[in-house]
Amino acid sequence: MKPSLLLTISLSLLLDSVSAHYAFSKFLVNNTETAQWQYVRNLSLSRDPHNPAVEPLNYNPMFNLESVDMRCGRDAWKPERGATTKVATVIAGEKVGFRIEYPAVGIFHDGPGTAYLSKAPGNVKEYPGDGNWFKIHEAGPISKTCWPFSCDVPAEYNFTIPRKTPPGQYLLRVEQFWPRVMFNESQFYVSCAQIDVVGPGGGKPGPFAKFPGVYDNYDPGVWVDDSINMKRDLSSYKVPGPAPWKG
Repeated sequence: MKPSLLLTISLSLLLDSVSAHYAFSKFLVNNTETAQWQYVRNLSLSRDPHNPAVEPLNYNPMFNLESVDMRCGRDAWKPERGATTKVATVIAGEKVGFRIEYPAVGIFHDGPGTAYLSKAPGNVKEYPGDGNWFKIHEAGPISKTCWPFSCDVPAEYNFTIPRKTPPGQYLLRVEQFWPRVMFNESQFYVSCAQIDVVGPGGGKPGPFAKFPGVYDNYDPGVWVDDSINMKRDLSSYKVPGPAPWKG
């Protein structure tokens, strides 16, 4: 093979790998797409372990399920991240969502999506997310051969804040991950918005989970068998974590 052709192929593969990553950086509320990182805590730069020569990026995935970064994304638990992020007012019972950041044009990795809430004990800007989390939505396979995002490749993930959610300030955690057949290679894309929920309340959220802690590398929803990996039959797949609270 000619060196020039080999270089072209190598660059193409490298660019494809980079563009395959994304971050949920824009919050969707009141039928409005807000500015990038306005209400979503920004993420630290990191190198892709599979492409260490590529410059550090804030939309590279996470792999370590035991890291505190699983709460809200890379370094988003740190005080300066919350302090520089605004708080969005959200009406309980209304639809909200997250949109991804360039260079990916859509959420095209295989795998499920989830949304969690964690009530801040005070000012959410000062909350590191070390409290209890409850799931409010999950998007699992939509057919035997189709994941919720990778078939249509949307650029956003939308869901509803339960109507009976107790009023107060929360971290709203969005997650999409690509479960892999290779051990400890599942790719997690996580972000958190800072929100102030208003509404009648009256609900009792639960069951609760902790990040890190709720996921395990041996969970069959994280480390999948070949039939799931190859999308031959997704009917047996179960999204990891607690059941969603309907409120």
